[in-house]
Amino acid sequence: ARDRLSADLWRVVADLGSHADRPPAHTPGERLDRLNRVVVLLAALGGLATEGMTRGEGFRFLNLGRNVERVLASAH
Repeated sequence: ARDRLSADLWRVVADLGSHADRPPAHTPGERLDRLNRVVVLLAALGGLATEGMTRGEGFRFLNLGRNVERVLASAH
C-alpha cells in the first residue's frame, strides 16, 4: 500500500504509528497533549485522504455520509 499513498499521507500514518509505540503518559497534561496531537493527525489524515480521492461514485457516497451525519448532528 505504500506505493499507493502520497509522501504527505504516509508521513501522517507513520507519525500516528509512532504515537502508538510510545509508553503511556503519566500526567493529565501529557495525556491531553498527546490526545490533541493525535486528533490533529487524524484530521490531517482525513483531509489528505479526501484531497487525493478521485471524484467518482465512492467520493460521492463518502460525501453523502458526511452530509447525513452533519444534518443529524444539527437536528439534535
